Amino acid sequence: MRSAAVEAIAKVDVGPLEAQLKSVLQGATPSSTYPFVVLYRLLGNSDDPSMAAVFADSLKGISVSREADFFNGIQHSRKPWLRALLLELARGESRNSSAAFVTLTDWPDADTQRELVRICLQRLQAAPPPSSPERRHYLVELEPCRRYLGMRAGAWPALLASWSPTSTL
Repeated sequence: MRSAAVEAIAKVDVGPLEAQLKSVLQGATPSSTYPFVVLYRLLGNSDDPSMAAVFADSLKGISVSREADFFNGIQHSRKPWLRALLLELARGESRNSSAAFVTLTDWPDADTQRELVRICLQRLQAAPPPSSPERRHYLVELEPCRRYLGMRAGAWPALLASWSPTSTL
């Protein structure tokens, strides 16, 4: 019944029901079976910056499936509070840091792109020595940065071709 209500709300504007949806997410347990992707999508469009803390709390101790629901639900939101949360997650060492980083690569603003380059730089500088047992894990975790930096480097020829003395890169 509750899942059907959430699905019905998704077809209209959240409006005054935002507080109730927020409480549903706050009260969810690991065994809850709500349509979480819809909850995250609806609440991800909120203008309420306190939603960042609600989302952060909702990610603690959850399954990989619910984590996927989170990233799928928020993929089209560009709220400033969500950007801050994703950057915090991307900088961290949690299981979802790579997914947060990859999600942010779709954000087109220059500030986000600069932050992603900084995150990659920090990760590159933290490289364990080749003989370290952590090296393999490090290389796997570094892959999103390598792909992102490669993509950004691939954009340079186009940027340089369109550059003129009066423009800025």
